Amino acid sequence: MLSKSQIKEFWEQVACGADDECWLWEGAVNPVGGALEFAYCPEPGVFVSQKARGLAYQLAYGWRAIPVGSYVYPSCGNTQCVNPNHLKLGHTIVDIEGLTKAQKRAFERFQGMGVSDANL
Repeated sequence: MLSKSQIKEFWEQVACGADDECWLWEGAVNPVGGALEFAYCPEPGVFVSQKARGLAYQLAYGWRAIPVGSYVYPSCGNTQCVNPNHLKLGHTIVDIEGLTKAQKRAFERFQGMGVSDANL
């Protein structure tokens, strides 16, 4: 869990607008993959980095709001958005249902999970 000062520091890196607008992340972006990241030191000598969208979702909906195996994505399609009203939970298995056979095979190779042809 974050301290009050860390939570304040997090929201200071967000350009907040109206509830229905995109709130853009102004903090760090991982150069490999483009993940929005919030970094902080919970204690001297300890460095922690969390994904900003997941953290925004947890701050809005609770620390246990993201089930294991799920991820947070912006329903608005704006990859810089961290507005909790725009954030939704996704699950890898559900999200692959719309893929073609070739895409599912590529996903299976990449993830190492058993997406069988029986499910296609």
